[in-house]
Amino acid sequence: MTPHRHSRSTRVAAVGLVLAFALAACSDDNESSSDTTAGSTPDTTAPTTETTGGGATGEPGFVFGYVRPAAGLLTELATAQEVSIGLAVDDINAAGGVNGAPVSLISVDEPLTGDTSVAVNDLLDQGANMILGPVSSDGAKGALETLATRGAVACSASATSPELTTLDTENVLYRTAMPDSFSLNVLADTVSQRAVDAALPEGTKYKVSILARADDYGMNVGNGLAATLIARGMDVQVVTYNPRRVEFSADAATIAANQPNAVVLVAYGEGIRQLPALTAAGVQSANIIGLDGLFNPGLGDRSFPGNATQVDGVQVIGATGARSFLDRLIADPATTQVVYGAQAYDCAIIGALAAATAGTSDPAGFGPQIAAVTDGGQSCSTVDDCLSKLTAGDDIDYEGVSGGVRFDDQGDPAEVRLTTVGFKDAQMFEITTVDKNLDDLRQQEALAAAIFTTRLQQVLTALGYYTGPIDGQWNDEMTAAIATLQIDLGVPVTGVWDEATDAAVRAKYGNILDAFTESVIGLQQLLTDLGFYTGPIDGVYSAEVVAAVKALQRELGVPETGIIDAATLAAAYAKGIAIGTPSTTVPPATTPPTTPPVTVPPSTVPPVTPPDPSKPTVLESLKADDRFTSLVELLEAAGWTDDTSVIGPITLFAPTNDALGAIDPATLDALKADPDLLNAVLAYHLVEAGLTLDFLGTLTSVDTVHGEPLTIAKNGDIVTVNGVDTIAPEIKASNGVIIPINGVLTPATPA
Repeated sequence: MTPHRHSRSTRVAAVGLVLAFALAACSDDNESSSDTTAGSTPDTTAPTTETTGGGATGEPGFVFGYVRPAAGLLTELATAQEVSIGLAVDDINAAGGVNGAPVSLISVDEPLTGDTSVAVNDLLDQGANMILGPVSSDGAKGALETLATRGAVACSASATSPELTTLDTENVLYRTAMPDSFSLNVLADTVSQRAVDAALPEGTKYKVSILARADDYGMNVGNGLAATLIARGMDVQVVTYNPRRVEFSADAATIAANQPNAVVLVAYGEGIRQLPALTAAGVQSANIIGLDGLFNPGLGDRSFPGNATQVDGVQVIGATGARSFLDRLIADPATTQVVYGAQAYDCAIIGALAAATAGTSDPAGFGPQIAAVTDGGQSCSTVDDCLSKLTAGDDIDYEGVSGGVRFDDQGDPAEVRLTTVGFKDAQMFEITTVDKNLDDLRQQEALAAAIFTTRLQQVLTALGYYTGPIDGQWNDEMTAAIATLQIDLGVPVTGVWDEATDAAVRAKYGNILDAFTESVIGLQQLLTDLGFYTGPIDGVYSAEVVAAVKALQRELGVPETGIIDAATLAAAYAKGIAIGTPSTTVPPATTPPTTPPVTVPPSTVPPVTPPDPSKPTVLESLKADDRFTSLVELLEAAGWTDDTSVIGPITLFAPTNDALGAIDPATLDALKADPDLLNAVLAYHLVEAGLTLDFLGTLTSVDTVHGEPLTIAKNGDIVTVNGVDTIAPEIKASNGVIIPINGVLTPATPA
């Protein structure tokens, strides 16, 4: 089944559905039913399967196994990939198949639990010779051990985390997508060129606002870009948002107030809602730069229905592939965006060519040929031409639809084709298309520093010691937070995350440092590459790591803080210590900034206490309480299981079974059938802070993940949310708080 988006007429119907939903919920606000309506919880481990392509010849043929993402944030992102893989299967079979037999495709959904290894094992058990995917970087990380154990290989078109290079010790994962470390460098060069062209008066800094998703992709690229631009002497504002957000007017107003020269959107499909919010707030379209997620020929119609020319002036940069292939992709009615489509097509073609070269469908035989068919032989750009050359006994060099595909020793792409497009009269037109050798684009310091600091900010926030921005920039509040944490842990107070602090937090809080460990691995690898670190790549922030950072700083002539801070980045950029060199002329670094970038403080700072790791997560608590079986069913249908298992802190306003039972079953069924609407309604129940009922009662409003605020009041001793009664007591979890409510909250903006 191909994921799909809803038409504009369906959006109108969605508004009506929200109204019906609200009326049904309100009609029972003051009544309670003695009967509990509890839907059966769907199986979260049984994936669905479909087979396409190939032919029923009875002969063994090469089988692709596609890991389709579960319902949730990545469903739309995978649309172009699934369509493109289908095109690849058709093209391979039209050229005669592989080793005398047609190829086929089986697809399995990731389970709602997020355990990608389950889907990979299922595909391999069904006979898949090569895994296509996973779509996400986290999914790819989760699949590495299974791939290695089963002797399998995979190719992902969209797993962009730089950490995968280090984690894939068995070389079982190939990637046709450009890692984030390269994208941020190319983007930084683009912004830097704009700064040169702006020719601002001497002493005036070029101002950049970055609106970025608060997930791995957004924080890697957004905060990494901020660190890079700060090192180049620019004034940077970082505004992050939960990827579930629907309404962006508040974020747009914050950015407009900064009066930036350029706005960079690190977004996926939600970018179509950000554009109208930004222009309505006064940001000029010509100042907006989007990335792959906005690479859509219909961007104007989707963002500004009825007035599509408002998109004119927006520029988008993406590794999207040849225009001839994009035309094929767009012709499929299921295609709502093109991002990573060409990369998925190339993954499939390369796998087929490797199997044809090896003369076998066994990964042990064709795996070593994956890199070989993309380098060193006779150039060929179609599967038909490549197979013909192989039949003639020639070595080949496949030139893919995504560009001059070539893999390095780690299975990462060594070349990529980047296209910059603009919009005029609502029509997308090409500005430049260039092939980049990624060996010339390596600048890892900014990314490693930003990821490390971002993860540390998240940990300190979860522990209750930090309330500042999650922007990847070291600030005085972080130093104070670490010092307070060190006092509570009984370790030496240094204000710096050191070996003693790291060990004490791991001993007390356990797996809360898992994500932080990965960022330390990246930093250790960087310091090793630069020649300052010779210790183990183990993710432990040891005294040896601190000493290596100080050695780097000593080499650069900056204060030896033991942290890769703004001064270190600026000095590294100025001295060209980056691995490789920037690809465009950029303004020279000016005096290193002494203050962090402009950030957005939280509107409400609730009192927080360190989490109790012995308690279950929010999701585990909901599943253990028979009042919330219907809510759990909705969360799983929306693919929200990961959201309610994050570090936190979060607060979930949880409608009981009685509250959801008051809704007409047909309305609930319609809600489940509309992923966008279901996401919007659930996002309106989630707050990114740990709120107790006592503290909630002191407020008049609270911001939600959705983007629209909730109105808070008191009816006697009962706290109400949008007029809906809360039910005491709240339920405290390891990563937040559950506040039961006896109604359903409905946003004004449905989706």
